[in-house]
Amino acid sequence: MAVILIHIKRARNWGIANILPILIVAYLGSRFPDIDQYTYLITHRSIFTHGFLFPLVLFFLSYKSKSTRFRSLVMVFLIAFAIHLCFDMYPKGWYMHALIHVPSIGWIPAIFSQIWIIVSIFICTYAAIRLIDNRYQAILFLLSTIAIFLYQGLSEITRLSPLVLLVIIDSIVIFKIYTKWNLRTHL
Repeated sequence: MAVILIHIKRARNWGIANILPILIVAYLGSRFPDIDQYTYLITHRSIFTHGFLFPLVLFFLSYKSKSTRFRSLVMVFLIAFAIHLCFDMYPKGWYMHALIHVPSIGWIPAIFSQIWIIVSIFICTYAAIRLIDNRYQAILFLLSTIAIFLYQGLSEITRLSPLVLLVIIDSIVIFKIYTKWNLRTHL
């Protein structure tokens, strides 16, 4: 009975004051890569907004933080960012604004754009999962991933391919982080 009361008390702590920041951060993370559409400083699909550079800075700021709340918010941002990139892997065609843009160079070829996006998804996912400290954060990771994917999918034509990509990358990262399996010892 005491265990149930502890869980109820912890669940009450996740009221609107805690859920609202999570929803805001999830929204910001899912929209951040496209902020380049609203500025004249950088071109759409910029390497700065459609890659792991900014998320990695957030990760390093939060990794050593003792604040579970801050770590959780960064984790949700990273998940949303990675999911956005999963959908970006499936444009109508790999030309012009579907390609990654590098300042002073221009749009890079499709294969390098795809590699950049996939590496960025891996890094964002890895960073998000590394921020998990307890089972509540693990549950938040799982529920956020599902909710953000469903939200992002509302405005997308292709849903199955990004879902498969996300599941594969999440599975690889989780396997790598939570098992002792090492490629060097198995080759």
